Amino acid sequence: MFVGDGLNDAPVLSQADIGVVINSNQDLTVNSADIILMKDSLFDVINAIKISKQTFNKIKLNFIWAFMYNMLLVPVAMGVFYPFTKL
Repeated sequence: MFVGDGLNDAPVLSQADIGVVINSNQDLTVNSADIILMKDSLFDVINAIKISKQTFNKIKLNFIWAFMYNMLLVPVAMGVFYPFTKL
């Protein structure tokens, strides 16, 4: 992760895994960043990290629920209970 705020940071921001720009109005810097923070506070970088961790946890939880749902109900959709119910 690289945090920058000026035009000279654009090459580094584009090469970084995660580029964060703090309150920049320059198009080149904004286009090469992954996250754009609107305030001049470094605490917003910490908040962005927290939000991304919470988002990733929600994605993992959704994958778990989708897997469980498919494991339980795809056999029902395939007609596993048809021989028993004849419906």
